[in-house]
Amino acid sequence: MSQFRPVTAGLLAALAMGLWARPGNAMDASSEPRTALGIHFQLPGSGFSNDGGMALGGLSVSLRFARFLEVESGVTAMGDVRGAGNATFIRVGIAPNLLLPRSDNQWSVRFPLLMGYTYLPLQTANGEPNTTFHAVTATAGLDTTRWSAGGIGLNVRLLAYAGVENKTITGLLDRLAGQSAMQATVGLALSLGFGASL
Repeated sequence: MSQFRPVTAGLLAALAMGLWARPGNAMDASSEPRTALGIHFQLPGSGFSNDGGMALGGLSVSLRFARFLEVESGVTAMGDVRGAGNATFIRVGIAPNLLLPRSDNQWSVRFPLLMGYTYLPLQTANGEPNTTFHAVTATAGLDTTRWSAGGIGLNVRLLAYAGVENKTITGLLDRLAGQSAMQATVGLALSLGFGASL
């Protein structure tokens, strides 16, 4: 048995080295950072939802870590002829790679799959009652970033979401105040921004 000990030790050492190197194998060959901070700006008219109308502008911050886990939070000003309000949201999920950059100044493409919560108090106009929306949504889309050698990237992000929400009438003087109903919600958001390696 003693003659097999060097062979066994060598095999175990090779296996340990392989397991140690494997997590960064193909990924480290790319120029995309392991952990990245994203800042996303939503321009007027670059999104909509069936409850809040058109996007009037927005800002969100995302953090991607462990290569593909992602959390995002932000606020979007929404409005149409019915009224206006600020939608505050948080999303958590994964963003797996569809395309990795193999050198600097190439685009990476990711496919975010996120679950989220949105709160929208809508101040309505034209005599309509004020309403508040609490929504649970599933979000998917494309996230592309062109990374530079310095770890700074130009980001374009297109997300679509769908879910269910609770709509509650909140006007204190309205005869319908306190009434609520469940309904579907859908929306689309296009943002431009920057990414930074952490």
